Amino acid sequence: MALNASVLTDLSDISQLQEEWSELHQRCSASIFSSYHWTMEWLKHFSDLYDANFLVVRDSGHLAALAPFVTSRRRSMGLPVKTLWMAGWAGGTLEMYETGIVRSRDDAEMINAIVDGMDGMDWNQVRLNGLADCPFHATLLESVSELWTAENSEMTPCPYLDLGGKEDVIETFSTRNRRTTRKLMRELTEQGRLQFRRIGDPQGAEEAMRVYADHHIKRWESKGGSIFQDDRQRSFLLDSARMAAERGEGCVHEVRIDDRVAAQALCLFDRDLVRVVRLGTNDDLLEHSPGFLLFAHMLKQFKEQNYLKVDLGAGAEEFKYRMGCVDRFVLGMSAQRGMIRAATNLSHVPVVCAVLERTGLKDRMLKGL
Repeated sequence: MALNASVLTDLSDISQLQEEWSELHQRCSASIFSSYHWTMEWLKHFSDLYDANFLVVRDSGHLAALAPFVTSRRRSMGLPVKTLWMAGWAGGTLEMYETGIVRSRDDAEMINAIVDGMDGMDWNQVRLNGLADCPFHATLLESVSELWTAENSEMTPCPYLDLGGKEDVIETFSTRNRRTTRKLMRELTEQGRLQFRRIGDPQGAEEAMRVYADHHIKRWESKGGSIFQDDRQRSFLLDSARMAAERGEGCVHEVRIDDRVAAQALCLFDRDLVRVVRLGTNDDLLEHSPGFLLFAHMLKQFKEQNYLKVDLGAGAEEFKYRMGCVDRFVLGMSAQRGMIRAATNLSHVPVVCAVLERTGLKDRMLKGL
């Protein structure tokens, strides 16, 4: 029997998939961010911005694949634009990375079923970002690019550490940071100024992330503002930290200097991998390199718990490489179809560009972005 695809837009209908989704997620070894609980938590906070358009593929009645798509609406060049995204990595929200299609198999028939399902959905722009780097997603993006001419493709770094073979985890740090961290660790410990905490209870994890958000807001006050000034972003951070602790999937590690919070990290336990998804420091205590102190302590604990792979999240921040990280990647691409594709192509024709500039239409159209 051929694979059958359908689209679910009602959250109550999607919630009925919990048991099947969770079983399929466990079987296909997808990331924690592709799970039912994390996806639905994200939707709870951002459903006023994005509409659920989950593509469900069944094989003889059994759930064979689930693509948690969402859509958003805006205007571009005077035209309505409906964009198809992956839940968890959509414009203006906290990224849940290494997501993608939860599926039972990776063959060509499955690729075709998903692409055909996408073709029947109502959208004119697609932006698939944060997908786990694997042959299945690479082939899917290639198929999408061939059917709807891709605007661009991208590979976002996800630096990670491999602790295997390291007797002393601090040996992963760069020479300078290794020397500085050891010196600070020794001096602050001898002076009785250094404390480490592992916060695993739900209320404690939520409160720790509240402090994290406050520090983030202060740090970015003069740099354009913090994402956590948005109530959606803040509440998703706090509620997801609480959820992770309640489910035994995560905790917050914290370092204190002189009984003041100096650095914090929200850590998720994803099969054999630890994901450090939120790392923040107190700018008033930066002279003590609190982030490196925290990592020196955390990495030792992770190794003792037999977690030898530590992921530091999407983004190529310099400090990650000074801790000894090497890159993995998540995949992404964008494409257009229909009138918006034609309008985009037309707007790049030299003669048309000149007319748009001269008449002022270009500025008016851009205001719709």
